[in-house]
Amino acid sequence: MTVPFARVPDNLRVGLFFVEFDNSMANNATATQRTLLIGGMLSTGSTPPGIPQRVSSSDTVGELTGKGGILQAMMAAYQKNDTAAEVWILPLEEDSDSMVAATGTIKVSSAPTATGV
Repeated sequence: MTVPFARVPDNLRVGLFFVEFDNSMANNATATQRTLLIGGMLSTGSTPPGIPQRVSSSDTVGELTGKGGILQAMMAAYQKNDTAAEVWILPLEEDSDSMVAATGTIKVSSAPTATGV
């Protein structure tokens, strides 16, 4: 029985086991990898809050959500690791009137019995 090969020459007479993979009918599509960065926007931002925006640079994020904001810093940090991804941001409006600083106390009622964490 003759088995045709595309890469192994026909005149190769050395006895051995030859394997060839034909990927011509294999799937060559790549999945699009998307990233969503969620964070608060500054009052100087120009984009409406709560609506995802596709972005390509930290400068663009700064213009949309306010220069020096958390989303701009997140985008700059993300692009240090992945410069080719499709990145979306979801800017959230921070309501400064309803923000209250957290308060609380911790009471230790007994002495430590052992060292360590």
